[in-house]
Amino acid sequence: MIIHHYTTIDTLALILKNKTFRFNRLDKVDDLEENITAKGVKIGQYSFVSCWTDDESESIPLWKLYTGSGIGVRISLEHEMFKVYNNEGPITVNGIPFDPRPVYTRTITPLQDFINAENVVFAVAENELPFVFKKVQYVLDVNEHIRDLVVKTQHSSDILGITVNTSKFGLYKQERWSFEKESRFVLIIVPGRKYDDVESFMQGYNGNNMFFDAWNNGIIPSISYYDMHLKDSVFDGMEITLSPAMPESSRIIVESLVNQYAPQATIKESSLEGKVRLK
Repeated sequence: MIIHHYTTIDTLALILKNKTFRFNRLDKVDDLEENITAKGVKIGQYSFVSCWTDDESESIPLWKLYTGSGIGVRISLEHEMFKVYNNEGPITVNGIPFDPRPVYTRTITPLQDFINAENVVFAVAENELPFVFKKVQYVLDVNEHIRDLVVKTQHSSDILGITVNTSKFGLYKQERWSFEKESRFVLIIVPGRKYDDVESFMQGYNGNNMFFDAWNNGIIPSISYYDMHLKDSVFDGMEITLSPAMPESSRIIVESLVNQYAPQATIKESSLEGKVRLK
């Protein structure tokens, strides 16, 4: 599936040079309502997203919102774009013995960010991409759809346990945003802790104690973004659509970036050129 991302020329330069895509924490995005709470757990603090659309038609609102005064680009890529890590087990990750078989022998997130890490990126196996890539559902009341994602076990006033269904994190948006026709990748990241030895690590992870502390006490990750690495060949099929308002000076910059970092990529003119004034 080909998907599309509207962005600035500056961001295009970073994507091409670093061969990464940035996932931003959901409580930091433009829709302030995405920092929603379910039974005291602020879901947006633990959801990191990269926002796209599968709508082939160019969007005037998206050109205006996300391309920097309407002079940016639209990046088009195959959605299976991320680097795959081969994890032959048993292995040692950050000083901790770990056997990735059978689930995590091939992942799109590095295991060193999952095991004994300061911020724990929930591991994503290669075949789990469909669970990470989501078509946003636009609803009238987001809270109504997320309230059951968190279940707390209580005795009197003491919270004994929390069960969190992360599969629907980042899935819903208020219907006023439906014009975006958004699809997004969603990663779950929670604050972790690095341990010096295996015994301490196992005690910290026993019963998901670390995650319980984060959910229950509102502890947020120390990072506001996370960069996902792309496949080595991902730019070969990249298509870059120039903004319909792009000046010649900006066009030269895009062409120079593509020549240096992605010579097999295709640059195309906007279908809206000469039909709309974005400024």
